[in-house]
This record gives sequence, structure tokens and C-alpha cells, in this order.
Amino acid sequence: MSLSSASPFLSSESTKILTRALPWDSYQRAGIVSQGDVQLVQSTPNFEKSKPQDKDQGLTKYAELYTKLLGSLSRNEPIQFVLASTEKLLAGDETRFQLFYSLDQGDLLISDETKSKPPSIYTGLSRHLNSQDRFISLMEDPSSPPSSIISSLLVQISRLLHSTPPTEILNLALFALSSALRAQDVRKELWRSESSDGADEEKPVDGLVKVLEAKKPGNGNGNGNGNGNGYGDPQTLYLVALSLWQATFDADFAKGIVEKYPIIPLLGETLKIAVKEKVTRVIVATFRNLLTQAPEESLPPMLLYKLGLLEFLDSQSAKLKVQSDDEELKEDVEWLREELKKGSEGMTTYDEYITEIQSGQLTWSPLHTSDDFWRENASRLNEKDYEGLKRLVQLLISRQEVEVLAVAASDVGKYLKFCDTGKSKAQELGAKAKVMELMSHPDSDVRYQALSTVQRFMSQSW
Repeated sequence: MSLSSASPFLSSESTKILTRALPWDSYQRAGIVSQGDVQLVQSTPNFEKSKPQDKDQGLTKYAELYTKLLGSLSRNEPIQFVLASTEKLLAGDETRFQLFYSLDQGDLLISDETKSKPPSIYTGLSRHLNSQDRFISLMEDPSSPPSSIISSLLVQISRLLHSTPPTEILNLALFALSSALRAQDVRKELWRSESSDGADEEKPVDGLVKVLEAKKPGNGNGNGNGNGNGYGDPQTLYLVALSLWQATFDADFAKGIVEKYPIIPLLGETLKIAVKEKVTRVIVATFRNLLTQAPEESLPPMLLYKLGLLEFLDSQSAKLKVQSDDEELKEDVEWLREELKKGSEGMTTYDEYITEIQSGQLTWSPLHTSDDFWRENASRLNEKDYEGLKRLVQLLISRQEVEVLAVAASDVGKYLKFCDTGKSKAQELGAKAKVMELMSHPDSDVRYQALSTVQRFMSQSW
């Protein structure tokens, strides 16, 4: 599917551009295009009406022309015309892509006075990736791009994701990302770009996560008509999930995104509000990819008490048997259910707690407030060279989310209350210094929990 066929906005803009008169003769006099280029451009309206045998020869000429012009033009209006014309040429028959690939390989020669080899189609496209013109930047959608332009392509898509665009534009950016992620090199570069230096750079994966975080219905105009930034639009959610599904075929991406972002809770929440079966299908498939590619990192957050993923899948399984003919979805749901059941078998309340702190998604579940739980299990945080305590303090020190900070501060206080020997180790790990810092946190609950835990540090025996 082409971008314009996927977007009423681009389709409408393309129609306007192709019917707009341009001063090609002036461009020729300025030396921007040749006389042969102008003659071919001006004959464009008659091309589709030509005889089949003439059309085959014309296709080659137009592919050569558009490739050449993308590599040489700098003014927005003629670039818009070339992109719209190229899109129209390809929309009629996608096998025509091969014409441009052949040019890229040097199999064809430009049919003008110079008879020179045309520039690479990707070289021409990459020149305009950072264009400030919205139509031009959105039409730059090279599928299976060469390695030389992958980084620039991801930067442009990332900028669109972070710019809070209207739903129509957001979906175009996501469609372009999904198209590019068909290539393995793009999947690998996607995570490399996320891990690269430059804390202030806008990263594409971070952009996808922000879209999911803003997905609640009613957040803007979620009707997908392009008049608002309603990230709750079902097509938006589908395209985000589709991109994540494609990316999680790469093991480094799967492991990295689970460790860095709350992606599993976000997808789990999205799954529960999904109104389209295609959204359900692709999220379930993404979960399967994550468990396959990064099982150690992915299983704990999938078993979280609050997420209730296993219970949701149980209900979905019964529903799908009656209401769906999608055998692949049914198979993925059953596979996930079995994996989660195996992972949860024999879990104690302490195992549930460790699963939660390993996931990094601390919430006010009953375990955190139960004195009985902490009386029985506080000292177990000292097992395996204080592995549990180290993870808890790491969350306290490294995370920014208000609820995570409040729960972690409370948990450290509970640990100090019920583990008489734990104070020195907790202080050594940096817990005391952090909770003292959090006493001036903007959130009142974080301040309260930090103050309570500081009092434990001050009063508890060593």
C-alpha cells in the first residue's frame, strides 16, 4: 500500500499538486532542468492514455526523469510535483518499483542529452528527508531503504512522532515506520538509535511509547479525522503495535525495550481497551515475540498482579472460540496462556513481590501495605547477597515515576521495620541519602513515604 492510498490527506494534496501549473519553462531558462525534461513533464497527462507498448517505454523514461529530478531539484513546488507524480506512477502497478531499483543498480541510462547514469533513487529521496514542507517530508517513504539513509529516515519519523501532530499526520509517520521496519537492518538500527549518545535527542522508540502513554480515549479528538491529536484512535494504536511487533523480531530490541520502558503494562492496558480485533491480534503477537526473544526480561512484568494479563487472556480465549475466525490469533492467545500459567505455577506471595520489583513497575498492590507479608519476608531481601534489596534500592534511586518512588520508599521503610539487621546495608546502598532527598519531592505522597522511612533510619537499631 502506498502512503497516499493510506491517507486521504496525502491523496487530496497530491491531486491539487498534479493539477497546479508550474513554470517549467522558467526552470529551464534558469538551468534547473533541461529542455528534454520539460517536454517529458509536460506530456505527463497523456502518459496513462498511451498504448500499452508505448507505455512500457514511457515508464522507463519517467522513472529516469523522476529519479534525476529528485537528485537535482531544491525548490519545494517542483519537488512536490515529482513526488506526487512518482506516487501516481507506482500506485497503478507496484511491480513498477523494479524500474527504480534497476536505475539504482545502474541498469538503465538517462534518456536526455547527457546520457549519464541517473542518481540513486534513495540518494534523491534522502536529500529531502529533513524538508520543512509537510507534504515532501511525509511522502519520503522508502521501503527497504539502504543502510546509508536509515538513520536519517528514523530521525525524520522520530521528529514527527514527538511533534504531537494531528492524528492523520501521526498515522502517516507510523505507517512509514512500519513500512521501513520490514527490513532487518532498520529493526537493528531502531534500537541502536535508542541506545546512542545524545540524551536530548528525540528517539523513535521513545516516541512510540509516548503515543501509547497518551492513548486514553478522549485525549484530543480520537476520531482519526486529522483535526486533533487523539492518540486513542484505533488505527493509531494498531500502527504503534504493528511497529513494535515488527521490531521485536530483533532480540536486542525485545530485551532492551522491556528493560528501559514499561512497554508490557502499556500494551496490556491497550489490549484491554482495544475495540478492533486487529489491534488485539498484533498486541498478542508482540507479547509472543517478547516472550520468545527475551523471556527472562518479559515474563516478570507479564505476571504482574495489577496487569491481570493471564485473567484477561482466559476471558479472551473463551470469547474468541465463539466470536472469531482468526485461527492465528486463537493460537497466539493459547500459547501465551500456557506460558504464563507455567510461569505462575507455585508462585508464593514473595515470588510475586520479586516479580514486581524485577519488572520495575511498582504499584500499590496489597503486598506493599501488608505488615504480615513484610514480617514474614523482609529478611528474604537479604538472600543471594542482598539481591532483592539491591533491586529495590536501585528502583528508588533511578526511577522518576511518582508512584514507583512512593512505593519504593515505603518498601524500604517496611524492610527496616521488620529486618533488624538491614539498616547498615540499606544505607550503604544509598537508600538513606535518597529518601532524605525525596523529602523535598513535589508530590505529597512521595514526601510522606520518604519522611516515614527517614524516621526508620533515625530510630532503628543497627
